Amino acid sequence: MRTCFGILLVVLLGIAVPAAAGVSFTCEAADQGAVTGLGVLSVFHVNVHNTGSVPDTYTVTVARAMPEAWSCSLCQGGVCYPPYVQQITFSVAAGAAAIVDVDVAPLVAEGSGAANLTVTSQGDAAQSQTLTFQVVTAGVQVLLVDGDGGSALEDYFTPALQASTADWARWSRHVSGALTAPELAGFVGVIWFGSGMTPALDDADRGALAYYVQHGGSLLLCGQGVARQACDPASPWYSAGAAAWFQFVLGAGWAGPAAGATSVAALPQSPCARTLVAALNGAGGAGNSTAPDALSAAGSGLPAQQYGTGAVAAVAATYGSGRSLLCGYAVESLGPPAARDGFLLAFVNWARGLPTAVDPLPPLAWRREPQAAPNPFNPSTTIRFEVGAKEPVAVEVCDLRGRIVRRLLDGGAAGGAVAVTWDGRGDDGRTMPAGVYVARVVAGRQVRTIKLVLVK
Repeated sequence: MRTCFGILLVVLLGIAVPAAAGVSFTCEAADQGAVTGLGVLSVFHVNVHNTGSVPDTYTVTVARAMPEAWSCSLCQGGVCYPPYVQQITFSVAAGAAAIVDVDVAPLVAEGSGAANLTVTSQGDAAQSQTLTFQVVTAGVQVLLVDGDGGSALEDYFTPALQASTADWARWSRHVSGALTAPELAGFVGVIWFGSGMTPALDDADRGALAYYVQHGGSLLLCGQGVARQACDPASPWYSAGAAAWFQFVLGAGWAGPAAGATSVAALPQSPCARTLVAALNGAGGAGNSTAPDALSAAGSGLPAQQYGTGAVAAVAATYGSGRSLLCGYAVESLGPPAARDGFLLAFVNWARGLPTAVDPLPPLAWRREPQAAPNPFNPSTTIRFEVGAKEPVAVEVCDLRGRIVRRLLDGGAAGGAVAVTWDGRGDDGRTMPAGVYVARVVAGRQVRTIKLVLVK
C-alpha cells in the first residue's frame, strides 16, 4: 500500500521522475590529432569521467575512417585489444574516471585517417558523446588547414586539390588542435584558411608557421579579418607581437577595410595565378567576403593582387628560405569556381616547384638581369637590364610598405638594353628620405626586384 500510494501521489502531483536519475558523464581528450611517419604509433588518451551520483557502465565503440592497411585499436584498464575488437564496455564508480586509449598506426600507405570514438552510457542511452582523432602522415605534400570552426567551407577548396597530382590531406583546426613546427615541417605547401575561428591564428599557430616558412615551406594564408584581428589596435586579439609577425614573416600589414571591393585581380608580380580575375562573393562561391581586408606590403612583401578599388588584396613575401602569399579576403568566396580552382591549383604547383598548366608564363630571355649601380647611392642610381624580345616593360620604386614612390617606366614596349635612372625623388618631386627601397622591374609577365639603399 505504501508503494502504490507513493506512485499515485507522484501521478496526481504531476512530478516528473527522470528515467535515469543521477546519470551523467563527460568525455575529454587533451589531444585529438597528430602528424607522424609511417609505422609510428599515436596514442590518444580519453578521460571518461562519471559525473553522476550512481555507478555507470559505458559502451565504447570505435569507427575507422582510414586506409585499410592502418592499425586502430583500443586500450582500457591495462588491457589492449586487437584491432578487430571495435567495441568494449567498462564500469566506473560515481565521481570516478577511467582512461581509454585510442591507438592509431599508419602502415604502408601515406595519407590521412580518422578514428571516431563514441562513448555511450548504459544507464541512459540518450547520453552519448563522440570524439574524432586524426592522423596525417608526414609524406603528404600539401596540407589544407581548415579554420572554419565547423562550417564545411573546406568544400570550396577540395575540388582543386582533388584535380591536382599532389598528395594532400585536410586538418581540422577546431577539432584536431594546433599544429607544431615539427608537424608542419614535412609539407611542401600549406593552405590555411581562417574564416570562422576567432582568432584565426593564436600564438602557437604563428610560432609554428614562422618556423615552417623560415625553413623552406610555402604558405597560402587567407580569410577576411585574419590580418585585422592581429594588426588592428582596436581588435581584441591585437598585440604588438602579432602585428610584428605579419610584418616580418608575411611581409604584410593591415591597411584598413577594403570598402567597396567586389573583385580581385592578380598583379604581374604575383608568384602564381597571374591571370586570376574573379568576383568576391561571385556565383558558385561561399558568399562570405562581407568585410575583406586591405593589406599593405612591408619588408620583403610585394603586392600580388588588388581589389577593383585599387587596394592591395594579397601580398607575396619571402622569409628565410620559404615564401608566403597572404590574401585579405575569403578565397572560398571567389567565383566562378573555375577561377577559384585555377588559383588554388596554381598555388599547389608553385609550392611543389612545378609550372602551372592553368597559368603558364611565356618564355622571356633576360639577356641581362636587372642591376643597379651605384648602390648604395646618393643622389642617383641607374637600373640597367636587357630582354631578348620586345615586351611591355615597367620599372617602379617602392618603399618597404609596398607603396609606389616613383614610376620610372610605365608599361611601354621595349626591347634590348634598357637603362633608367632614379634621382632619389618621389613622383611628387620631393627628395625621399634615406633608407631601403625596392625597385620592381616588370617585363611581360615576369618580375625582378632589386634592393636599393639611399644614403645621405
